[in-house]
Amino acid sequence: VLHLPQVLLEKTKSSTYSEVMQALGENDKLVERFEAMHQRRVTLQDYNSNNYRKHPLLGLQHIVECASVKPGEKKYNLCTLCCLVIPNHMIIKHILSFDHISCYFKTWYPTTLISKKACKDYNTSDNLILDFANQAVKLQAAENFSMKQVSLQPDEFKLVNFKSYPQALNSLESITKSSLTISVKPGKQLEHHPVSTLSTEKVKCLLRCQNCSNDFNNIYKYLNHLVKVRHIEMMQKFNGEDVRGHCYGQRGRFHVELYTYICDSLRSNQPPIGTALIVTCITSCSHADPLYLCFACNEAFPQSILRDHLDSRKHLISTQLYQNPWKLPFGWDGDLDDKALRMTAWKDEEEHRRNRVFLKVFDVPYSIFLRLDPSDFKQVLDTLGHHCADLIHKIPMWRTHTELQQNKKFPLLGE
Repeated sequence: VLHLPQVLLEKTKSSTYSEVMQALGENDKLVERFEAMHQRRVTLQDYNSNNYRKHPLLGLQHIVECASVKPGEKKYNLCTLCCLVIPNHMIIKHILSFDHISCYFKTWYPTTLISKKACKDYNTSDNLILDFANQAVKLQAAENFSMKQVSLQPDEFKLVNFKSYPQALNSLESITKSSLTISVKPGKQLEHHPVSTLSTEKVKCLLRCQNCSNDFNNIYKYLNHLVKVRHIEMMQKFNGEDVRGHCYGQRGRFHVELYTYICDSLRSNQPPIGTALIVTCITSCSHADPLYLCFACNEAFPQSILRDHLDSRKHLISTQLYQNPWKLPFGWDGDLDDKALRMTAWKDEEEHRRNRVFLKVFDVPYSIFLRLDPSDFKQVLDTLGHHCADLIHKIPMWRTHTELQQNKKFPLLGE
């Protein structure tokens, strides 16, 4: 709630949004108070710099952001590709729209898309447009394209007719004394390379408390479990001590990045690989970041490199060697494209997950957690000692050489 003087309140009752913002902007202290309580909108720059966004942004080099140096004025964007004026709060939606993306490909890769009608199912799991967009981003990465920004004095800003694209463009080019459009050299036709036809829409990410052998269908239920009597009793057995004088029952604030990674992967229709072989070690009464144990790679690592590890070729191959080595393509080591290996792994994950992906979490007392080396797999196991039985509960068994020998799909050479 913003409490306005009566006169100003009456003045703004019948005003438009821009008129209200202009009236508020005439008082510096009011602007300061208003901005302090106003939640900042995610800008195009924010969205573009977010490493976890799901969609590529095409045609940023065709976007011209226009703003007045006077605070409170509405911002506008010109899309010189689509020849439109876009209000600032609509610009992300416009760039992600099919009309803008279609226009982009007609301009830069004119033989790639046949027609809108031919791509009417572009939002299916086998995303044709997303594949083309990712290819285009990689092809133009070296150009380092970015949007243009034009700052105008209040008088100049008022003279621009943002209701008309041609008039707005002419005015801005006249004020800046430069061309705001760019020349385009059309590229060759892009070829579609389907990433995955697997369905992850109904897959659930479940969390398993390794200490108590309880399963939870979301992370909030698991976090609440950490302060329940059953879990506290299990932690008491961990140390063999009375819980009094310890922090059991007091939940710290921490983030489990693996849960976020799994959910992101399922939403993008790319099943996470080898998560059944990973245990997340936390200390529930502290703010400390988790550490992770990968039993496919026999590695321990901190949360800061989790995504790099899961996306690595080493983890991809180690998971296959652990779970189903005979499903690796014959002669897989060497120059084989990672896409072929990843497709094999995805199909294997789909066969075994049964619409469930489990995230195994092991709660370690703070005094012991402090002694764990997040880069030394053996040291972590040695430190946890006889508690490793709970730690590795439900970790799939390693498919041994004997099982591999019994499978006759591939010959074993050089025995």
